[in-house]
Amino acid sequence: MKNNIVHKLNSNNEQDILSALETLYDEYYKLVYFCIIGIVENTQDAEDLANEVFIKVYNNKEKLNKDKNLKYYIITIAKNLAIDFIRKRKLHIEYNDNYVLEYVDVSGNNNYTFNELIDIIKPYLSKEEIDIIIYHFLYNETFEDISKKLGKPASTIRTIYYRSLKKVKK
Repeated sequence: MKNNIVHKLNSNNEQDILSALETLYDEYYKLVYFCIIGIVENTQDAEDLANEVFIKVYNNKEKLNKDKNLKYYIITIAKNLAIDFIRKRKLHIEYNDNYVLEYVDVSGNNNYTFNELIDIIKPYLSKEEIDIIIYHFLYNETFEDISKKLGKPASTIRTIYYRSLKKVKK
């Protein structure tokens, strides 16, 4: 049966491909879901990631061959997607935006306005770093939105943001 599914996935016939995907989905969805829910511990996220597993299988169907253990291949994709999801979520949670206020107000008893905080950190940061902090912290924009405005990758914007916060701390 496994060889037949792999053969159908790699065929040029759209009906065969859809049939094979449907068979995979029916056979492995529960297993994939329970693998993912054990890692992410959220039903909605687990459902989304489980569906994404089958999209990945479809997108990488050329890599499948009759010698690979299909079940193991699908579970490995599920596990890796769930772990990547957790890593991204932890990165986002790890750096709470109140972090800025913690490091700027060293005494802990002053209540600065945001403009006063910016004036305090200006000597330590470039204009770009300050702009990124303002976009993210004050206007609550995502790193992806800021990256579009500044024409840089979102990962670069995120890195600049967190490095700027560390500079302020020092």
